[in-house]
Amino acid sequence: MNLPTDNLQKLRRICTTLAGSAGICGLACLLLVDYEGGRPAVPVPGMVPLSMTGLAAILILLSSRVRTTILRKALRQNPAFPIDGAKVLAGYQQATILSFATLEAAALLGLLVALLSGKTSYGLILCGAALLGMFSRWPREVELDRLIRGKASP
Repeated sequence: MNLPTDNLQKLRRICTTLAGSAGICGLACLLLVDYEGGRPAVPVPGMVPLSMTGLAAILILLSSRVRTTILRKALRQNPAFPIDGAKVLAGYQQATILSFATLEAAALLGLLVALLSGKTSYGLILCGAALLGMFSRWPREVELDRLIRGKASP
């Protein structure tokens, strides 16, 4: 099937922007906490950064579930009906953008955790996990083609 590469290029630009933003969050963790000695102006209870770290971890896991759910809805429900390529492409775009946005929220929480706790490692680990999730879900023509042909599952 002939895939519309213009749509994938737009999707890749959006994904590049979100991944770059997550990378900037990791860099900001280093610059603001380690080099500037960033500490919260008001003491923050230890449970606040811990709770935010848990929320960020949940967001990282949730991003995968959101992506799978949207892709399953875009694929055919009945094997007797043919796969609608335009519907799968739209679902693929929506699933990828929502997955990346969820991972971006986790990276932003990582930056906030680093700023509130004063520990760079917490923020870097969360930003790194978000980036790793983004790169593993990077939009590829091969993956989209396999989804449209029914050769891959979401």
